[in-house]
Amino acid sequence: PALRGLANELRLRLERYTREVERGGQFGDGARNAFPSGNAGMLAFQRLARRLLLEGRPGSVRVVHWSAFNPIDATDAARMRRVLEGTEALPGSYVRSIHIFRQVRDEWSFRGLPMPEFAPLASADVAVEDGEVDEPQPL
Repeated sequence: PALRGLANELRLRLERYTREVERGGQFGDGARNAFPSGNAGMLAFQRLARRLLLEGRPGSVRVVHWSAFNPIDATDAARMRRVLEGTEALPGSYVRSIHIFRQVRDEWSFRGLPMPEFAPLASADVAVEDGEVDEPQPL
């Protein structure tokens, strides 16, 4: 329920942002903008997580290491490109999402590179019976 509420809140902010842009505004115009910075969604998520932790409801929050969400160094534009193109496998079949930071997209744009064709692979995180590791699998 808490994440659904956050998703609804952010959807409303996104709709407000769309109207602002249609009226000639732009991203980060200031504190009154629906998205005053690129961290608005993350800040809203962090506030929700903090509130749930402080309320102390068992099972309402599970804290995991950041590598569960960023299994590679997501600020390394060259490596991110290799991972997205499938020339370098992600470390572990548990990976379910890949976030591309704006600074990476900005670097690709600066270098005149288009968004890569997405074909990411995840490597097996357990060995098979004969001691060999499974081949990387498409996500």
